[in-house]
Amino acid sequence: MAVLKRGIPKQQYMRVDEKVLHWIGVRKPANESPSNLGYQSLLLALSDQMLAVGLCYLIAMYAQVCKVSLYSFYIGAQLGYLSSTVHLCTLLVLKSYFRRHPKQALLRGGLMMLFLGLLVATLILEFITLSEPRDRLFLCGLQYPVLPRLGSVGVRCFSIAVMLAFVYWNAFRSIKLDNSLRYELENSTSKNTILRWIYSGSQREVDFRQYLEHREKDKRQRIRKKAAILEQSPEFWKTFAMVTPLIVAEMAASVLFELLVAIFSFSIALYTLVIGVFYQGADVKPLLTTSFGQIMPMLLLIVIALTAVEVGTIKNFRRIEIEVEIKKQPALLQNTTRGGLGPERNGVLPSRVQSLNLQNSMMGVPEESSVQSPHKTYETSLLPMAAASHSQPDLSGTAGFGTRVDSMTRWMTPRRMTTIELEEGKRFLLHAAEPSLDLLDIALRSAKGITYAAICLVLFLLAGYFVACFLFYQYVVPATAGVLIIGGIFDLLGGVRGVHRTYLM
Repeated sequence: MAVLKRGIPKQQYMRVDEKVLHWIGVRKPANESPSNLGYQSLLLALSDQMLAVGLCYLIAMYAQVCKVSLYSFYIGAQLGYLSSTVHLCTLLVLKSYFRRHPKQALLRGGLMMLFLGLLVATLILEFITLSEPRDRLFLCGLQYPVLPRLGSVGVRCFSIAVMLAFVYWNAFRSIKLDNSLRYELENSTSKNTILRWIYSGSQREVDFRQYLEHREKDKRQRIRKKAAILEQSPEFWKTFAMVTPLIVAEMAASVLFELLVAIFSFSIALYTLVIGVFYQGADVKPLLTTSFGQIMPMLLLIVIALTAVEVGTIKNFRRIEIEVEIKKQPALLQNTTRGGLGPERNGVLPSRVQSLNLQNSMMGVPEESSVQSPHKTYETSLLPMAAASHSQPDLSGTAGFGTRVDSMTRWMTPRRMTTIELEEGKRFLLHAAEPSLDLLDIALRSAKGITYAAICLVLFLLAGYFVACFLFYQYVVPATAGVLIIGGIFDLLGGVRGVHRTYLM
């Protein structure tokens, strides 16, 4: 709902996201500073609760590992997995929040690593003892099995570990501390790091730098060549082969991809929990008794409901506060609408001026500049309450053409054309100032139909891959991991070969 209702910043939406949302009927434009942040408040509370509950489930289960049955261990493991997936599903909406609070992002990352380690160990133990009767003690079923183990247990455990690592990797992208939301097609950061470590401190370090320069030059030449081909509207299959890798690279950083991963992981957790409750005809009467283990999840649901009510109350209180401010200052709205800078306008923010002066005095900023800054910063705001939502000065006046200021991080990022602008054939005002051509922009303008067909095909294949992972994970996941590992090794060997070629030149 947060994605459909535009409750996340505009910078998180990629061009593929905008096009798919347009196809399903979402016409509301994204905002760089969305006003409906109730989703963020609610999901932040839900995220904290699910992370704490999942860790408590696993820690409490291991604390009583000598007393729990295999059935209780299985249910506890699946409840921990379900809490983990619910927590991971909330991180997409909280990306901007963690960028404003890096210390909380680091703490969240550490807790997630702890959660991942406990969860992998728990699910592996669950698969090892899956064939044992459910009424046996867990330690007895682990050490003294009475039935044969399941076939290919090692492959299953490896598949689960890789799948969890992938899901958590996708979630860690939401709390990373850099300012880029876009992944390039030829992103070789890991390979360059390894090569830099290999050649650092040796005579080949200069060759490595020259290799990077030559590779960047060749990359720009390939982009210019492909751009010229796309501008000429070549045949279908040639254009399709050029556009599909671009869409795959765009999809890797899209909101849609993160949503698909979240839905996929949550569906698996819910399915395995429901199947596990009735596994091998287990007696479910103990689950219906009024004990602490049954009451605790209900209490958590009540806490979530109270959090939702609290978020709605805060939003209504802010709306009432703005209405009262308008009634108290009727001349403010008229003067601001006309664009004036009269004395009435200068006197509407005395508290913010004092607060700004206090902050700047602590930072060593002169008082004259601090007094003048609110007028420059908030002179386009209609209401003081709207201006109060910004904690840092706006840099849009110095950003220049072709750039925009991220409202959450205050970093100037290149402005990317929207899909509507691309379809109408509009370009940047300063096209010559762009560092490189964007092939996907050119494809959306000159080969729109082929690009749309490639988007549909990529979405269909991605959904099919997730379904295959759900049904045949013990085969699909190891095969995918093997392909990626072999591809990474060949890519690294290609980099080493390129450095040696540079040395021979």
